[in-house]
Amino acid sequence: MAKSESSKKKFGYEQVENIDAVFNYLSMVNKGLKNRHLSLGDDGQLLELSLPDQVKLTIKAQVKSTKGSLAIELNWEMPEDVLLEGSDDEDLAAQEADEEKVERKALEKAERKAEKLRLKAAEQAVKLAAKEAEKAAKEIKAAEKAAASAAKLLQKGSETVEKVASKTTKNKKADQNKAAKKSKSKAVAEVQAD
Repeated sequence: MAKSESSKKKFGYEQVENIDAVFNYLSMVNKGLKNRHLSLGDDGQLLELSLPDQVKLTIKAQVKSTKGSLAIELNWEMPEDVLLEGSDDEDLAAQEADEEKVERKALEKAERKAEKLRLKAAEQAVKLAAKEAEKAAKEIKAAEKAAASAAKLLQKGSETVEKVASKTTKNKKADQNKAAKKSKSKAVAEVQAD
């Protein structure tokens, strides 16, 4: 016997049985219909229904290829106060449990989404930092190149200043030598004139 139940207001049964067991099960359902009261499930998951005098009966049967089916369905209008005592509290508790489960799943989903967003933001920050580091490295390389060029220019300027200073010193010495020779020549000329 296998049962499935999504809330306290639902009951499901599906099992492969021999036809005698099916007859016995339907006989118990018939007794419940006769008494206008059905108890479905077991003690832990029991759904109890009170039935009104009028119900809608639907019977469907079909045979397809090698399979046949028979469906018997009863429908009725039933106000909530017709449910037997205690079932409203159980239904409310089951509904609250279902709502908590849905909220917990939504929270877990939101947390997973937030974690994905945090990871994505961290990845973007790392990529941006890598780009900025690459840009800074290029700027440092350009600055080093400019510093090397400036050092070469400074060295050339220094060499030029030294050459000019050396030339000036040579010219000054040459002028002094000329002046000394002139002065000496003048003195010799004066002595000869006397």
